[in-house]
Amino acid sequence: MGRSPINTVKPSKIIEAVEIEIGPKLREKLQEYSQLYDFYGSMLTDRQNTCFTMHYLEDLSLSEIGEALSITPQAVADQVKRTVGILRRYEEKLSLVKSWRNQQNQIEKITNALSGLIKEGYPLEALRAMIEEL
Repeated sequence: MGRSPINTVKPSKIIEAVEIEIGPKLREKLQEYSQLYDFYGSMLTDRQNTCFTMHYLEDLSLSEIGEALSITPQAVADQVKRTVGILRRYEEKLSLVKSWRNQQNQIEKITNALSGLIKEGYPLEALRAMIEEL
C-alpha cells in the first residue's frame, strides 16, 4: 500500500496563526516607537523608514528584513537601533509627542467633566458656548 502524502506547512505560517501575548513593557515600548514614528517618520531617510517599518510595524525579523534588503541581520539591527535613537532625539528637541499626550489628557479631563455636567442636567447649550470660547 502506498503512503498518503503528508501536507506540510511552513513554520512561519504556523507562527502567524498563533496570537502571541506581549508584556506591558514591550507594549509600552512599541506604543512609544509608534508614536515617535507617527510624528517624525517623515524626517527619516528611505532606508531608516524601510527598516523601522518592516521591523516594528510589519513585525518582520531581522533576518527576514536582511534577506529582503540584501544586508546582514546585524546591519538591520544597527539601522533599527540608530533610527530609534534619531526618533528619540527629535522628540527631545521638538517635544511634539509630549505636547500631543498633554493635549489628549486635557481633552479626556474636559470630556469627563462635561459628561458629569450633562448627567447633572447642566444645559447643553451652555456647555457648547463654553467650548466655543476655547
